[in-house]
Amino acid sequence: MKKKLLLTSSIIALSCVSFNNSSGERESGSKWHPNARINLKTGTQRNLGQIGILSPLGQDDVSLLFMDARFMRDSQKNMEGNFGLGYRSLNIIPDKILGIYGFFDDRYSKHRNLVSSPYRRVMSL
Repeated sequence: MKKKLLLTSSIIALSCVSFNNSSGERESGSKWHPNARINLKTGTQRNLGQIGILSPLGQDDVSLLFMDARFMRDSQKNMEGNFGLGYRSLNIIPDKILGIYGFFDDRYSKHRNLVSSPYRRVMSL
């Protein structure tokens, strides 16, 4: 329980810091801005609610350090939280976007199963 509280508090704190920083950056013409999204889906078997926040933590004209947090809950008491940090750059290889990111996933099912898994990836677009 303490681990979940710490993770949730960290996500909220990072979001507040990045939203406060980005409001000043907007005035100076920053390329990337915070994005929050809410999705609600209804179905015949279950209903889903999702919340996501993608927010720059630092940026310049060709690179971005960002935080990505996503939370999901359904009507059958399944829950999932994903928290990630990433970095992307436009100038390492011409005409390519290269990056690295890591996520921590926490899933809780209606059968009281808790699955926590960290992972990291390298990407090229």
